[in-house]
Amino acid sequence: MSDTMEITREKWQRWIDTLAGGDDSIAARLEAAARHIDDIINMQTPAKWGTTEPGLKAFQRAYTSYWREEQQALISMSQNAAEFASRVKEALKLLDTNEEEAVEFLNQAARSMPAGPALKGIGQFL
Repeated sequence: MSDTMEITREKWQRWIDTLAGGDDSIAARLEAAARHIDDIINMQTPAKWGTTEPGLKAFQRAYTSYWREEQQALISMSQNAAEFASRVKEALKLLDTNEEEAVEFLNQAARSMPAGPALKGIGQFL
């Protein structure tokens, strides 16, 4: 096993741990943030916004809708992080047999993820 492969293995394991490796992982933090949004949504009550003013009621609906969209985005990001971590695990297994194939597998996984720039350019770091 080459020194380069060992460095790659360590780096990829750090990615797995960072993305989905426990309570302090990115996926767990995103899930926690999504749960906290429930608290914000539950605070949007008639007691806060009133029951008679049409403008305030309309704003309450729009504001609550905005938070629901944000919550869904956080859930999606968490799922994407966990999914990519599982792909990195698969690529890590491939390192034992073919380093180039493992890198290509991981690049392909990164290209197929519905994510922003953070994962799109992952190949440059492999």
